Amino acid sequence: MYKLVRQKRKTLAIYIQDDLTVLVKAPYTINSKMIDEFVAKHQEWINKTVEEKQQRLQAKDWLAKREILYLGDKLAVEIEESLTLKSTITTSDKHFIIITPNKNDLFLIKKQVEMYMKKQALKLLTQFTQEYCDLLGCKYERITIRKQKTRWGSCSARGTLSYNVRLIGAPIEVIRYVALHEVVHLIHFDHSKAFWHTIEQIMPDYKLRQNYLKENANILNI
Repeated sequence: MYKLVRQKRKTLAIYIQDDLTVLVKAPYTINSKMIDEFVAKHQEWINKTVEEKQQRLQAKDWLAKREILYLGDKLAVEIEESLTLKSTITTSDKHFIIITPNKNDLFLIKKQVEMYMKKQALKLLTQFTQEYCDLLGCKYERITIRKQKTRWGSCSARGTLSYNVRLIGAPIEVIRYVALHEVVHLIHFDHSKAFWHTIEQIMPDYKLRQNYLKENANILNI
């Protein structure tokens, strides 16, 4: 089975999407039989690509691995079911304990963890943001925490700072770097020499913290 999208194009193309759906893009002029034959011809490649992508997704799935990154530490995930206790999450040096009403409801557990991580991220990033604003003599409008694939943070022209919830998996010093980066944008809205000079004055080792995000982007998942 595949999903078919007809477009103004000259050739057929097959894509394996993030949810493992097989997407076929085809010209308006090609009939269904020719498309089926094209897909059948590439079935071996499709199967191999789907399998590889599935393995990569499983490797990034903290719930499947029962291991999660939290403030730079790998914690063993423990799930406890309780109909009487309030749904909660607690952490220790080695464990990430989830109390939930249904341990088989993986969607519920993931949403519960995402909400917890957003709450912790907001608390930390609000603290760090205010510290750097006080240091630099600037003000922000508000802070939002969102789940994004690529951007770690952003600063709007109105002074709204947005941070990626996935940062909560990184070490504290890396989270601090992103907070500083966005606060400095309140003063320098571009990535000019003045922008990087301001960061370097406050955080001389910022490139090391920056590199952590580049090297570990694929494992910072919630």
